[in-house]
Amino acid sequence: MKKSVLLLLPFMLVLGACKTTPKTPDTPDTPDTPDWGETATYTVTFRGSKDRSGLGSGSQLGTNAFDSSLSALIEEQTDGALVSFGGQKCGTQLVGGDSATDTSLTIGTGSYAGKFYLKFSVDIVKIEVTVQNYYKAYTNGFSLDANAEVTMCSYDRTGDGTVLESKNVDLTTTETNTAPSERQESLEFENKTREIAFFNSADKHRTYIHSLTITYIVK
Repeated sequence: MKKSVLLLLPFMLVLGACKTTPKTPDTPDTPDTPDWGETATYTVTFRGSKDRSGLGSGSQLGTNAFDSSLSALIEEQTDGALVSFGGQKCGTQLVGGDSATDTSLTIGTGSYAGKFYLKFSVDIVKIEVTVQNYYKAYTNGFSLDANAEVTMCSYDRTGDGTVLESKNVDLTTTETNTAPSERQESLEFENKTREIAFFNSADKHRTYIHSLTITYIVK
């Protein structure tokens, strides 16, 4: 009996030595969210009455009437934080056709892609927009830009211009006989910026920008 126990003892010691402590699974690193401190927001509403001076149907970026009216609109809603804006092939178009009562800022045209940039005097950490496909109702028909899209980004106009952090908003739809839904989209920046931009890549990609909210750092 004692001999059996003595023979088993080394075997048990070997088994004990082979036991391993379960390894704790590695936890993936989570990127740190920037702590910007106190922030506040400004909201600019571009959609409004078609009777607004300089912002009626077909008013175009680069004309005195449009530029002065849009500048006043943005400055009023951002407490004068607007520094400048510009771009190409953008303007205000009727929202929904000839019987519509509103116009809204529209990126692009039926023949060209568009670009619109804004520079502010505050450090921006997030932008939010309300967007929609351009569409038009006729007496006997309906049309819309089924491939509408817009890229929202932080931007650097130095040289030929550089897109920094960006997000493409794809509004492609197969429902071409009904008014498209509005969409809310947002982009949070890892690096604060004072300049943002919106652009699309081809003609008939027209996109309404009904409103823009910027979140900025309070000094």
